[in-house]
Amino acid sequence: MNHISLLYYYGLLNALRNTGLDEKYSAEDILKLTKNIYRIDTADGQGIKVSAIQKKTNKILNTLNVNLLRNI
Repeated sequence: MNHISLLYYYGLLNALRNTGLDEKYSAEDILKLTKNIYRIDTADGQGIKVSAIQKKTNKILNTLNVNLLRNI
């Protein structure tokens, strides 16, 4: 599990560097901003939704090109 976590962490770090956000945010900052985001299955036929996200966090995720509703 530690190996997979490191891969994700360094992937996030590289994404921050590639978008120039590494000057303002660290990987830890992004993890703290996103720790309370959940994918929710409404079970009423409307499909999967994402919990409420702050504007600041949503802007950062869009800059990093993160799609929270992609199929896993």
